[in-house]
Amino acid sequence: KKRWWMYPIGQDPPGGIHGSWGIQDWVDKVHPHLLDDMKPLECMQSEGDLIFVPEGFSHAVLNLADSVSMSIQEDHVFTSGLQVEFAARSAARVHEHTADLKWLLKQWPRSTETKLTLFRATRKKGKRAARYLREALRHDPWLSDAQYLLADLLGERARKGDQAAGEDLLSLLESWESYLQENPRNAQCTHMLAQLHLLRGDIDLGRAAIRKIILRQQGGVEDLRPLPDFAGILRALPIG
Repeated sequence: KKRWWMYPIGQDPPGGIHGSWGIQDWVDKVHPHLLDDMKPLECMQSEGDLIFVPEGFSHAVLNLADSVSMSIQEDHVFTSGLQVEFAARSAARVHEHTADLKWLLKQWPRSTETKLTLFRATRKKGKRAARYLREALRHDPWLSDAQYLLADLLGERARKGDQAAGEDLLSLLESWESYLQENPRNAQCTHMLAQLHLLRGDIDLGRAAIRKIILRQQGGVEDLRPLPDFAGILRALPIG
């Protein structure tokens, strides 16, 4: 048996579509808290059942028993919105796709992934770009990719002497704390918790969180997202 979850095109699953949450963690810690307008389509697949996933539908599957399956996927994208999204996401100069992404957001106003890509396309505009992340997080507080991008942006401004950005960063990290704690397998979430501890002056807790990431990486767990040199960060911290 398999349990399926699907979201229609233009509505991205809470937590994102790129593996920010392990499927079992998502089922246990995100799914139970979803309001009706955020809940996915769900079904159970039994032996001999055939599932058709329409183009552009985000989906996840959890095996409830040992199983063998076969799937076939179309190698061409026909939906114009998906063509715009994929072209922007894979572009070396994503800012050149800004106008197309703004058009796409009008078609898919609930698409958090489009807002993330729009932020990357307009990041040099600072506060104006950050609004896309804030909008995404207002709709989806489990979206750790948006949290990490916003924390990185504010941290960069704070290091340049922007006191308001530092205060905003601390306030946001505190408001996200419970969500970050529920996603311990995500190195970005652990890094943000480390930042929160350090901003509060809890050096020992900050060091412990960073050591956790280093041990995870030394154990051979690869991170799909770019991360800083945690060993260097740890060496730079004062002894707690």
